[in-house]
Amino acid sequence: KDYNLIILDMMMPLMSGDEVFYRLKEIEPNISVLIASGYASDTRTRGVLDAGALGFIQKPFAVEELAAEVRACLDKAAKKLKRPVGN
Repeated sequence: KDYNLIILDMMMPLMSGDEVFYRLKEIEPNISVLIASGYASDTRTRGVLDAGALGFIQKPFAVEELAAEVRACLDKAAKKLKRPVGN
């Protein structure tokens, strides 16, 4: 596993973000995902968060907001895995 965190947009051209999320979870159940969307948290986003995504950030966002959310997600992942992540 080469990724500490995947930032996943909910709206993509060929496959929806929730579809990608569930496929990723099949491949790697402990995958760490931050959801990004231009829409406020909706039913699909809530479902992905309930299924294990570590966070949500609404677009557009400032770099500082993204950095804070990435750090929060990495901290959640470290707690879940009981080891440092992304340091």
